[in-house]
Amino acid sequence: MSGTPKPLIAVVGTTGTGKSQLGIELALALQRQSSLPPGLNFGRWKGAKVINADAMQVYRGLDIVTNKVTEEEKQGVEHLLMDFKDPSEEYFVSQWIKDTMNEIERCHEQDQLPIVVGGTTYWIQHLIFPNRLVSLTEDDTASNGPEKDDIVPEVSSAVTKALSNLPEDLKQLYSALPDRSQSEACSDEIAFALHTLLCKLDPPMGARWHWKDTRKVLRSLEIIKESGQRASDINASQDEVVGMARFPTLIYWLYAKPELLNPRLDARVDKMTQRGMLDEIRSMREAVASGSEGSNSSSEFDYTRGIFQTIGFKEFHDYLSTPSPSPTLLNQSVEQMKHGTRKYAQRQVRWIQNKLLPAIRSQGTHATRASLALLDATDLDSWNSTVRDAGLNILSDFLSERTKDDLIAPSPVAQDLLSGTRVIVSASVTLQNRKRRVCEVCTVDPSKPVMIEEGNEWQAHARSKAHRNRAGRERRIAEQLAQREEKQRLRAEGRISPTH
Repeated sequence: MSGTPKPLIAVVGTTGTGKSQLGIELALALQRQSSLPPGLNFGRWKGAKVINADAMQVYRGLDIVTNKVTEEEKQGVEHLLMDFKDPSEEYFVSQWIKDTMNEIERCHEQDQLPIVVGGTTYWIQHLIFPNRLVSLTEDDTASNGPEKDDIVPEVSSAVTKALSNLPEDLKQLYSALPDRSQSEACSDEIAFALHTLLCKLDPPMGARWHWKDTRKVLRSLEIIKESGQRASDINASQDEVVGMARFPTLIYWLYAKPELLNPRLDARVDKMTQRGMLDEIRSMREAVASGSEGSNSSSEFDYTRGIFQTIGFKEFHDYLSTPSPSPTLLNQSVEQMKHGTRKYAQRQVRWIQNKLLPAIRSQGTHATRASLALLDATDLDSWNSTVRDAGLNILSDFLSERTKDDLIAPSPVAQDLLSGTRVIVSASVTLQNRKRRVCEVCTVDPSKPVMIEEGNEWQAHARSKAHRNRAGRERRIAEQLAQREEKQRLRAEGRISPTH
């Protein structure tokens, strides 16, 4: 038996479940096969390298707040795409996939098994299932070839018609779009104009993004310029494609029950604070502030971009921005970080359940497939048997081509979570269901509309005290205006005296 050609291993799951530990243990087992129990067969793979798939751990420094494994914990296992980007840079999924593909190719050439480990499941899913990422064109992944500016895309009839109907000022804006890396510097006037342009060219995408979300608005406009097609049309065409895995892939999903995981996450935040996390965050804030020309205000930090998205930066903003913060404020910041970490873990599970699992279930009859094994990491005392040993047995079966099922459930917890059928929610349906609407009541300046996502967000907004107060005020004004107009009509008809 020749074994699985050019395989890929991935480890996903929520924060705090031991993903890094499992990745290292799998790599060590491949390096030390002579000491393994009989029956395990890893074929020609005599070692492994871990490829980082945590969007925040790509940045240099900040080892505590991003919870990187230490050199001691790595136990000599090489970790790639970790700790290599400057914190001032942004690093996008398309760049990571390109870099990861290069590392995977080198691993295979060296008979090293690539093990992709991290909590940014969005990245891993788009690595495993290609042709599902609008921003990743062939030119993004090619090692050499023409520059984007040298390629003239074939423009769709819908885009051609929309461009021809643009007013002159929007045509000029489209021909000279701002650089997306400088999107935060755009004025409100430019941001609103860019959103208006997107609404003209691609109405579904325009309805999806808030006019202040300039980076996403610009990306949608860039897709039109680069591909000649609307992003919403590309999404619709991708919905018709049944996904095929890029490599024969084994995915480990490490899961822990929330009632036991949450206390572990809280304890980890306390430990990070004791290890000097605050000093790390403070130093980074100072470095960024000193490098920002003409600004020394701590309010300038953009917590939606780059390294500042890391849980901890936003949560400690008030504490670190106060000249003499109180212990109460520190405790509040710590609790906010714990809450943010628990919510992040919930979102990670939802992504796997609602995005990754449906993609695995929809592989059709493709020969190159991805399989997912759920390992129960709830009880750390039984880690060796329920996670490490179970994982090694599954890996041996996979590399020996004995894996027959797309979903592998070696425990009751796994069987419960992997049972049932989930329907894939297409990108087009997501666009339709997550449109934003303008709240006419709360919009004071039409050039700066208040936009709320339909559904739960809109319902919550409509129930808010501020909205109800404005709606009541407008209703009273409308009633007074109607009464005034009625009196004017009655006077004109002579039905009431002019002094009434």
